[in-house]
Amino acid sequence: MTQYQNGRVRIYSKLFTGLLCWMASLSDLKAQLGPWITKSIQHNGITRSALLHVPNNYQPGDTLPLLLCFHGLNQTPKRIAEVTGFDTIADRENFIVAYPLGKDTVWNTFSNPYFSGTDDVGFVSHLIDSIHADYPINFRRVYATGMSNGGFMCYKLACHLSHRIAAIAPLAGALTDSMRYYCAPLRPVPILHIHGTSDFLVGYNSGVLNISVPATLQYWVQHNQCPTPETTTSLPNINTQDNSTVTLLEWKPCLDATEVVHYKINSGGHTWPGSAVTFSGLGGNVNRDIIASEVIWEFLSRFSLSDIKLGETKYVKHIPEIYPLPASRTLYINGKDIVYNKFAILDIRGRELLSGISSQGAHQFTIDISDIPSGMYLLLLTDIHNRVHTALLPVTNNP
Repeated sequence: MTQYQNGRVRIYSKLFTGLLCWMASLSDLKAQLGPWITKSIQHNGITRSALLHVPNNYQPGDTLPLLLCFHGLNQTPKRIAEVTGFDTIADRENFIVAYPLGKDTVWNTFSNPYFSGTDDVGFVSHLIDSIHADYPINFRRVYATGMSNGGFMCYKLACHLSHRIAAIAPLAGALTDSMRYYCAPLRPVPILHIHGTSDFLVGYNSGVLNISVPATLQYWVQHNQCPTPETTTSLPNINTQDNSTVTLLEWKPCLDATEVVHYKINSGGHTWPGSAVTFSGLGGNVNRDIIASEVIWEFLSRFSLSDIKLGETKYVKHIPEIYPLPASRTLYINGKDIVYNKFAILDIRGRELLSGISSQGAHQFTIDISDIPSGMYLLLLTDIHNRVHTALLPVTNNP
């Protein structure tokens, strides 16, 4: 048996064993959820929050991975926790899972103009630092997953927070036209995408708000410089009563040992495969051949930011005010009680476009960005203790 075949046998064995364990745990699902801690922060003058589940074997001082799990449109953190069952996996695999709450239960992934509206990317970056202040997390192992609107949010983070998110696993989400146009990842990003071909809300072959799933995957295949064509495998039809099957498509190995992987749920609906929660009939078929949550963690947990090209940074817990965003001509920095004495602006390839020393030597200063073309950049602020704060910097300098 070849090494490739051995790998396939291990995948099938893991899927089948996981399915049996999941079925055995259905009656205890509610008992296994939680406990949750509500984490609230102020971001851009708005109170934002998330539910946190810290694994039951956590010991003070442990440095753990963090999984961010984003709910769907008009859903709640509790609902996505119930649907995914990630609390149970977190207890077993020893990681922290956070379920952020979108403003008005919506993630800002469809705004027009693109950079208008709620700053959810900044909120997520702020949330990561805030969680770290309470529970030390491994900054190299921060992951994102989510369903529907939450899946779109995963892609937005891959586009604009790739220096902090190691890998993403969206389900029933995709890129929008605007997101694809403005997407500016600073590195190759490992992608796991799960989607039903009969999803009536986020259409597999494009929808009202999204480009098609194949087009979404093609963007990342090209960005990550993956080999083509993909490897295609039909997974065992373990449950013959769910009216669906699974095809696995893989593009690997890609640049920097990344991968693009797609679980195509044939005849699957707008649902979470393997979920113990009952979906309404409108959602469509729920596949029972895989357990999406198990597949997602197995994929994400293999990646880290160990090879990040921006180098080591010591993240500042205090968040400075950076405005206006998008920036135009002049950028204002308010460090509040932190003095930032150096700054640098990098393009999406990590090339330094502008750097300098804060001439004012005070908590507040300005940066002249009038010569920087419109686009997405990375701002690095270094304080007097040599700690670095990073932030995405959208610039709209019209000619």
